[in-house]
Amino acid sequence: MQITPGATYESWPQIGYDPTAERLWVAYSNGEEHEAGDDRSVDMVFSDDQGETWSSPTAVIADVGTEWRSPALGYDLDGALLCWAANQTTDNEHMLMRLPPGGDAGDWAELATPSFSPWPTQIGGPVPVDGRLVCLANRAFPGGLVIALESDDNGETWTQETIFTQGGDGSGTHLVEWRGCALPGGRALFHGRGNDDIGVWQVTYDNGVWSTQEITNIDDAYDQPVWLSRRGGWIDCYYDSRTDGIIRRRSARLDDVWANPLAWPAPREVARGIVSMQNAGYVSVARSKGVDHLVWYSGRHVACAIRYAPIT
Repeated sequence: MQITPGATYESWPQIGYDPTAERLWVAYSNGEEHEAGDDRSVDMVFSDDQGETWSSPTAVIADVGTEWRSPALGYDLDGALLCWAANQTTDNEHMLMRLPPGGDAGDWAELATPSFSPWPTQIGGPVPVDGRLVCLANRAFPGGLVIALESDDNGETWTQETIFTQGGDGSGTHLVEWRGCALPGGRALFHGRGNDDIGVWQVTYDNGVWSTQEITNIDDAYDQPVWLSRRGGWIDCYYDSRTDGIIRRRSARLDDVWANPLAWPAPREVARGIVSMQNAGYVSVARSKGVDHLVWYSGRHVACAIRYAPIT
């Protein structure tokens, strides 16, 4: 199901759920084409009927001459939706937006514009864990850094720590597009992908302690980020493989993969996209009322749209 107009390059979506309003939100980057340097805004659409119908788009961040990319949805400690965005026309400009529980499109407001050093290229959505917000970010060039960001005041200020370096030898191989999932007991699970088809990597957060990165056995998410969704004691990992256009899910018991990232079971097909090495993919998932709501994008170099499918 197509949920955006598709007249421009609508891409890199993320989906979240506001339980107060029982509303699904999708944030995405909207511009003239895929390449860097074009004017891009962060737009949003929402659904009040569990994905049956969708609103018209609203530009939440839109400045002429800027390139806002990589919107990343997450949650604060009160369950409010948060959205990171990165302005890639300037170094170190990141904005964190907040939507009050039950808010409308016009209620998205700036919460923080922190300065980082070293500054990240992309920041993953905030994950609320035991009174703190945590997320992983990456700095692709130079350095190949993976950076842990933490907030003890519900997103108003942030601290950072480089937890490891991947590709700092100048090879160009680095880990990007980290996605996380909150777990009981002060824990969180994160996955990031390699930019040179070096697989999907796993990092854990356990009551203030970050683990080192470990490679998983998820070997068919070619050049694509993965998304984690929790169902009780189970973790679902969704992703699109650009080589065949199939959106897949791997489901595992949390206890089986927490300390053994090579134990993810075989995948099964849940939806179909298109075969494209650039203009497709970027699966994101939000869970509500027993349904996993999937979004991704697909199209051509100058015209892509956001797609949606419910998975039970």
